[in-house]
Amino acid sequence: MLQTIGLLVLVAVISAAGGYAAAHRRARAREEQVLITARKQATAEHAHMVEELDAYARMVAHNLKNPLGGITGYTSVLIHELEAGTRPPAELIRFARHIEQGSDRMSDMIDELLLLARMRTTDEIETTPIDTSALVRRTLDRLQFLIEEREAKITLPTEEWPLVEGHAPWIEEIWANYISNAIQHGGDPPHLELGATVTDGVARFWVRDNGPGIAPEEQTKIFEPFTRLNPARTKGHGLGLSIVKRIADKLGAQVGVESTVGQGSTFYFALPVLEL
Repeated sequence: MLQTIGLLVLVAVISAAGGYAAAHRRARAREEQVLITARKQATAEHAHMVEELDAYARMVAHNLKNPLGGITGYTSVLIHELEAGTRPPAELIRFARHIEQGSDRMSDMIDELLLLARMRTTDEIETTPIDTSALVRRTLDRLQFLIEEREAKITLPTEEWPLVEGHAPWIEEIWANYISNAIQHGGDPPHLELGATVTDGVARFWVRDNGPGIAPEEQTKIFEPFTRLNPARTKGHGLGLSIVKRIADKLGAQVGVESTVGQGSTFYFALPVLEL
């Protein structure tokens, strides 16, 4: 009898041990699978980042050549004409303006590259209430040369802007991208309308243009890196709207575009209204 009980106990112990070992193997297999998945994801993200940066480096290098070539050419002509003293001052100023414009374009490219780098390494973001009126005025001051060059007409809202919270330098970059795109791709001359609407506690800020509009199939990829709205006319380098999307993701905002071919486009970003 005792032998039988002992055998039963031994069988139970062996069975329990086997069950534990099997459970341990399953848990270990799950852990290994999680690690494999994480490694694959990290590898894919790294490869995507390298590919994106490589494409951006090629594009920036290519696009820097254009304004740099213009700066070099106009500088040479300007030096020659100053030495010769045969051109009227107004024409020399025109050469200097072209040099200034090329420098501004190069500076914009570098600023966006630095912004992209900061967003990749920034985890904690300091947010404050946004003075949208001041932010929009500062943005328009930044773009004054482009506004005058394209003779753009810009209409601002008469009512107060909704109060939201965000990271002011990044929100300003969204406005700058939307407004500059609207000027470059708007009508002739461009007519922009800026505004905001509040629905269910969410403020949607928008820039509406009188351009040719964007086809539905293009709208789905317009915030992807290096997508140009209109390569024939844009002076940008295909990164602006992808930076807008990255900023929105960091701030928990929404971005998008509403457009009908032949009827212009409205680009927007949305943030929760700040309740005081």
